[in-house]
Amino acid sequence: MIDSGVNTKMIVGPSLGWACVDGIPLEEQGEAVKNSELITAVEIVLLTLDPDDRHDVRLKALLANDASVFGEELDFVSSHLPDYEEGANVDTNINIIKELIERYGIEAVVIHPLKIDGQYPVEYYNALTGAGIPLGIENMDRDKKSGFDVKELERLVECYSLGLVIDTQHASEWDSLMMNARSLAMNCWQQLTHFHVSGRNQTADHSLVNQAENQWSIVAFLSSVFIDLVDMGFPRLPIILEGRYRSFNDIGSEIDFLIREAFADA
Repeated sequence: MIDSGVNTKMIVGPSLGWACVDGIPLEEQGEAVKNSELITAVEIVLLTLDPDDRHDVRLKALLANDASVFGEELDFVSSHLPDYEEGANVDTNINIIKELIERYGIEAVVIHPLKIDGQYPVEYYNALTGAGIPLGIENMDRDKKSGFDVKELERLVECYSLGLVIDTQHASEWDSLMMNARSLAMNCWQQLTHFHVSGRNQTADHSLVNQAENQWSIVAFLSSVFIDLVDMGFPRLPIILEGRYRSFNDIGSEIDFLIREAFADA
């Protein structure tokens, strides 16, 4: 969690998951980040924590590089873990995550909170946090059978010392006014680590906000929550952009839009 004074600078940048989907090598992603004057954060998305998985080249590339691939100017790096599966080698997972944290200066690690046989895998959460991994959870979308109930999320965060990530599109699917997400953010403000920001349109469940049909709900939520957090003396939290982009130029346009529409007064 970020807890050191009020930060008035916008910390924002893309999830690198879409770049990986499009087959953009890590080195090219790094060059695009370095060449951007607006990107100050990234989220590294992992499909697997198995270094022997021959179908996932991104983990091998990440383990062969370090933070210098993105330059020296990033203010925030997070990582999105694959969903937990029963039988996973927990020790291997911990070692891989810790190596990535050391290599990239990762400050927050997020996982989908999904029940297995009716229970959240809290032993896995405890194993990761017990190893010093800054683990957090995010609110889930309507397609999931768990991970969306506000009270359950609040209990997980409190009882298992987890961070919290608010996903705007997931929240919007349940409540177009996003009152539940606002309640979650205010009740767990000390555990907030960052936001996942996207909207939706007819072609993408996670679209860029500037292309989204529900953009004004997202804008209103972000603006009001950030104003409240800053008024409470809390730092301006990082924003990870999860909307579908085709090039890093799209990211620049998205950041410009959010600065103009959501954060002009925040």
